[in-house]
Amino acid sequence: MTLLLATRNRHKARELRQLLNGTRLRLEGAAPLTPPGARLRLLCADDFSGLPAVREDGATLRANAVKKAVVTSRRTILPVLAAFLPGPRRIPT
Repeated sequence: MTLLLATRNRHKARELRQLLNGTRLRLEGAAPLTPPGARLRLLCADDFSGLPAVREDGATLRANAVKKAVVTSRRTILPVLAAFLPGPRRIPT
């Protein structure tokens, strides 16, 4: 199965690929989307020409990620994943 990561940030895509490296996933909805043991292929928005740049004007990183996923999903037939990978939490001192 191929998923499109809604980001042009290749570093973010590489991080997610490393996290999922060697993982066998079964994604399910109303009906199974992948056969048992299927491999996951992860692409990013830069792998496609013609996808628009999305203005990041949301109040949060998550809002921007969701906005990019919605805009991207309207322009492709691939399932799209919002690219929200929060960094380490900072503890106030």
